[in-house]
Amino acid sequence: MTAPLILLVEDNSTVRCALCAILERDGYTVLSANNGQEALKLLARSEVKLILSDLEMPRMDGRELLQTLRADPQYAHLPFVVMILYPWDVLTLRADAFLVKPLLQAADLLLTLQNLIGPH
Repeated sequence: MTAPLILLVEDNSTVRCALCAILERDGYTVLSANNGQEALKLLARSEVKLILSDLEMPRMDGRELLQTLRADPQYAHLPFVVMILYPWDVLTLRADAFLVKPLLQAADLLLTLQNLIGPH
């Protein structure tokens, strides 16, 4: 069975590396992007099962990325998990799940992914 491919969109390299390590240790394959524009390019040439994205990033942020994908029939139903700093960020977003930074725990992350895309 092929490992599910996760697209991680995070501009902070330290956070990105830590999350990649958690995901890869649990058997996921990870593509990473620094912002929404890079994510769209990777998404166009990959069979991603889920997107895990920060909100605040340069160029195209997580809100813009989510809005772009929800408006595209090809990606409208692709599971999208947003990492947020503040609870009020969720009020206007149509994401499938939310994880709070910096309190993000590996177990919460992995359980969220499993709930959205199933076991692997």
